[in-house]
Order: sequence, then structure tokens, then C-alpha cells
Amino acid sequence: MEVRFLSGASLALAQDEFEGKTAKTVKQALAVQIGVTRFRQRLFSEHGSEIPDDEVFASAPVKLQMVVLDFYPADAQRNQQVISASMDNDLIALEKFLNSPSNPNVADENGNAPLLYAAGNGHVESMLLLLEAGADKDQANNQGATPLFIAARNGHLDVVRYLVEVGADKDQANNQGATPSHIAARNGHLDVVRHLVEAGAGKDQAEN
Repeated sequence: MEVRFLSGASLALAQDEFEGKTAKTVKQALAVQIGVTRFRQRLFSEHGSEIPDDEVFASAPVKLQMVVLDFYPADAQRNQQVISASMDNDLIALEKFLNSPSNPNVADENGNAPLLYAAGNGHVESMLLLLEAGADKDQANNQGATPLFIAARNGHLDVVRYLVEVGADKDQANNQGATPSHIAARNGHLDVVRHLVEAGAGKDQAEN
């Protein structure tokens, strides 16, 4: 398979990278190679028709055209819709907004981004979508709280585990100098504290 970009550059995919796979899977593979998430990619056939994400590629040689989209212009209403979908774990709506494509790092008036709301509510599925779309795993709100901090505060161990696994800053403190370990201990979430310490979080960092 040959994927050609508007710039004139092209990228070849081996047969086992696309044969029997959906366009969505191919986009995810391309995202690793070109550094652009699947949500901003659009694939078109040689004849100019857009290829839907659920279309399965056959083994025959294929030439495709790739278009990379800019984010949809942000506005308060749209930002709130993305945030609400993340907060409610509405995966259908969230994928639709991200695929428009919407910037996953928008924030409300308090600086809370969609990933922070997903993490704070224990919604691993929404969090996975947002991270795939390029959400900043360490984006802090106006109080300096990151998604990991909020997940630790609320005792969401599964969320904490995943954020640590993808490299979230375990010792990033809020405006009062409290780290995720501090806030988890303060709220009695010992399983979260144990996991953070075992993952290398500082045990002796003082608050302000």
C-alpha cells in the first residue's frame, strides 16, 4: 500500500500492515509513523472518495491519498460538549468530537481539561480515547492539579495505574505543594499511595 500526502511525500506500508485490517487500524499504525493522531487523518481512494474507518483493506495493491486536518475552531459551547462527553464517559459522542477533529486539550474556565474530568471520574475508556487523540497527560488546572492528582485524590486506582504506565509525572505538585501521593494519603487511599511509591513517587517531598 502506498499512502501519498498533499505535500507530494509518500509512505509505503507492507502487506501485513494493512491486509485484512480496517482503515481505523491503518490510521493508528500511520499515527506512530507520522506523528499525527488517527482523528486528524482522512484517507481517500485513488478516485477521490473518502474511506470510512470500518472499511477492510484487501490484499490487492492500493494507492491512497492522505489529508491531515487542523483542529476545528474552538468555542465555549464545543469545548463544554467535549468536556461533558469525557465527564459522562459518553464514548460515542467523545469519539465523534475528537474525529471532527477537536483539540483534546481544551479547558473550561477553571482550567479543567477533558482528560482531568475523565480521570477524576474513573473513566478509563474516555481517558484512552483522549490520550490517543494527543491529550496532555500532565495538563494542570488553575489550582495546579493534574489528571493523576485528581485520580489519586478520588481513589481511582485503575486510572492511576494507567497514567503512571504512560509516563505521567508522579511528583508534580499542585499550587499548595501537594503531590498525588500526598492527596491520596490524606484521603485514605492506601492502595493508591502504595502503587505510586512502588512506581517511584517521592515519599518525603514536603508541601508548601
